[in-house]
Amino acid sequence: MTTANTRQRLVIGNWKMNGSLAANEVLLKGIRDGSAAIENCTVAVCPSFPYLAQVSQALSGSSVSWGSQDISPEASGAFTGEVSGSMLNDFNCAWALVGHSERRALHGETSGQVAKKAQAALLHEITPVVCVGETLQDREQGNTLAVIQSQLAPVLALGAQMVNKMVIAYEPVWAIGTGLTATPEQAQEVHAYIRAQLTAMGAENVQVLYGGSVKAANAASLFAMPDIDGALVGGAALVAEEFLNIATALYFWSFTFMPSYLYPLLTVVQVIAAFGVIVLVLLQQGKGADMGSSFGGGSAGSLFGATGAANFFSRATKWVAVVFFITTAGLAYLGNMASGSSQQAPSGGLMEGYQAPNPALPVAPPASAVPGAPEGGVSVPAAPVAPAASSVPAAPATAPAAAETAPEVVAPAPEAAPATENAAEATDSEKVAE
Repeated sequence: MTTANTRQRLVIGNWKMNGSLAANEVLLKGIRDGSAAIENCTVAVCPSFPYLAQVSQALSGSSVSWGSQDISPEASGAFTGEVSGSMLNDFNCAWALVGHSERRALHGETSGQVAKKAQAALLHEITPVVCVGETLQDREQGNTLAVIQSQLAPVLALGAQMVNKMVIAYEPVWAIGTGLTATPEQAQEVHAYIRAQLTAMGAENVQVLYGGSVKAANAASLFAMPDIDGALVGGAALVAEEFLNIATALYFWSFTFMPSYLYPLLTVVQVIAAFGVIVLVLLQQGKGADMGSSFGGGSAGSLFGATGAANFFSRATKWVAVVFFITTAGLAYLGNMASGSSQQAPSGGLMEGYQAPNPALPVAPPASAVPGAPEGGVSVPAAPVAPAASSVPAAPATAPAAAETAPEVVAPAPEAAPATENAAEATDSEKVAE
């Protein structure tokens, strides 16, 4: 069974539209120097396109990798402003962010387009980091999981072989750059849902990162959750010390919960220590001299004389008591962490009243999101086509009259459902934009 302990930890810094040659030089030196001591945690940065050359040169030969903030689904051609996977290969990019909420909101990217970008990255041996997340309105209306499901659907439709080579990043839109952060329990609940979707299709090893105002101060509590495998860091990634402290917190937590046998081992040690304390206390109740006599008497100052035995038992009792209290604290600590890792949503949580899809299969996307997807990939959809006149509903104000005059138009045929990918994703884009 795959657990958080078997998935490689990952921290990626998204610089967004920030930086300059001078500022980057200082930042990159700090990250490179400080990351040398970090183990069992992959660290990466994603600068703006103009700085990829500088970043690749500065980090070459280090343990820090780098990537882009976007990628074009097209290979080449008349696509002004776009950057292809082959161009990113020239800079040895290991990662490509796709579907970030700012791209969805400000550039109208749909989940279907995000899936095509992820596929393009994989075709160029670049790992896509697929971003999903809900708006505050979505959460308040209880639509968080439905939004996550709809955003993931076209990506999961690419198949387990491709999905297993991706990274998923959950970023609640209401927590990005606002200073607000989802509680560890809130983040874990969504991560557990994403993990269930991945596991159902045989992709349980995929890393799922959390993003949304991650800082060194809150990183440890977030990383303690079993389905949070790292972080996609925004503003904090622009300060080397803060960024490295986040990665260090992740490194600490990965070792804290590493062995699966730690809890039962501590339990056994605690029981033995408790029994030892009881025995030692009883032996000190006037039994020291008797024990000394049983070993041949001798000097009162000898180890097993009356005085020596009393001192020996006193010291032994203290040490065993220390072991008992340490194991007690350790068990309480691990128990508290385990309470936050339950897959069952708390009362009033996101799962309450939610009808989950069939766990045996990944959720299929709308037909328009992945039109005629061949085995092994999503095909590029045709240019947007206006819907048939008969399928366009009347304006809300005149809907009753239209229903009376044309009762035969009950509903559009299935093939007349959202005619374009943009139409299919309109609601999703509007939610992110809000």
